[in-house]
Amino acid sequence: MVKKTPVDDLKREILPYKNSPDLVIHVCLLLFYKYLSEDLESYIESSTDVKEFALKDKGYYIEPECYFSSLANSNHFIIRKLEDAYNQILISSMGYDGEKILNSIFRDVDFYDEGSDINEESVSKLVNIIDGIDFNELSVSELFEFLYEYWIYPPHRFSRNINNSGIYNLLAQIVSADKKHADSIYNPNVNGGFLLTNILQKCNISKVYGHEANWDKYKFDLINIVMNGADFKKIDIARDNCITNPKFFNERFDVVLSEIPSSIIYDMNSKDRSFFTKLYGVEKFKRNLRRSEFPFIIHMLHQLKDDGVMAVLVRQNMLFRTFDEDIRECLINEKNYLDTVILLSGKLLRHSFDNFSILIFKKNRSSKDIFFIDASKDFDDKLTDENIEKIADAYASKKVIDKFSYLAGIDEIRENDYNLTVSRYIDTFEEDTVDLNEVLSKKLRLDKKLDGINEDIDYWLNELDLYD
Repeated sequence: MVKKTPVDDLKREILPYKNSPDLVIHVCLLLFYKYLSEDLESYIESSTDVKEFALKDKGYYIEPECYFSSLANSNHFIIRKLEDAYNQILISSMGYDGEKILNSIFRDVDFYDEGSDINEESVSKLVNIIDGIDFNELSVSELFEFLYEYWIYPPHRFSRNINNSGIYNLLAQIVSADKKHADSIYNPNVNGGFLLTNILQKCNISKVYGHEANWDKYKFDLINIVMNGADFKKIDIARDNCITNPKFFNERFDVVLSEIPSSIIYDMNSKDRSFFTKLYGVEKFKRNLRRSEFPFIIHMLHQLKDDGVMAVLVRQNMLFRTFDEDIRECLINEKNYLDTVILLSGKLLRHSFDNFSILIFKKNRSSKDIFFIDASKDFDDKLTDENIEKIADAYASKKVIDKFSYLAGIDEIRENDYNLTVSRYIDTFEEDTVDLNEVLSKKLRLDKKLDGINEDIDYWLNELDLYD
């Protein structure tokens, strides 16, 4: 029997409140408060001039009576003590590195919303469960994916399995093959921060940049990234739309990677398209960009350094749509930016079963060849460490493997009208082989079984006197 953990207890506690997303918001805040408190306590054990150094090094301070451990041992006035602790974190951070992020997270926390499930009893129960959670457990990362689903998406989707962690690990492995050390990484669609946190664990990144247009997602992004070890001063996430208001337009980054958010890209109105095409100098593609993922890709390429690497998750149809052919031709033939196309199974996604691809772009390519990998069949509904290693190794070596990977020349891609559908370059068809001996043996077994059935039928026909 599998032993239940505090993480499991917390999931069970949350599940009944499907119509109360505010409860999950408070769970995230409590987890973050516990993290800040324990991080500060560990720091203080090895420091003397406690408060002054903590503010300089950590960017915030919490008095010992407001530590999470003290709150967990308290039986009364939990909500009032939480308010005091949150306010203390906010006030102490003013003028220090943690001010902007902590203000974004803890500002305007409401414990008294009418009709809310937040009360002394529910908060006390949550505090006691969270007190038993060890942030060094691997299951904590799974908990955050669960909370993100619960917080951001409608309740009827909560039961869906989450398999994105394998995709994020694969992207991190691919990027780290090219950029083990990088001054900067940029994600124009932070979307929970999971992709960035995976990269931060595998690469030495000096600073993290990103865009997040949704306010609730923005808070979650910051909590997740900080709890995965990023320094306050290393994080610069803009709460805005990267297409209509790109904060980092004049910046260039070593690593650029993202999932494409369809809600941001699709149905750009005429004003936004005019702004975008003039800003990026792509007026000739204005007609193509109304319903397309390419504005997002053009934005990402603009932000990429000449010696950088870019990875983006895209849906299959953008690889072959006729009205996008001009843009694909420009990026492939004229600019020579596309390096690799990796096809993956849609069963790996949260809410889709359509196959999708990872596109890898680089600006300083010496060859116009494009490498294709078909990982849609071998690795169906979960990417294991071995799966990820096989794909990453093939990508790094550009090794051609029968029915798995292929290096296509520009002439072949041009002949295919810049259609990037992987099946045009990798033949994964397996011929059916027939074992005649096995077929004959099976026929004899079936004939014997049929003889027995006929004997039974004859017996009952005689018994029932049904023969003519």
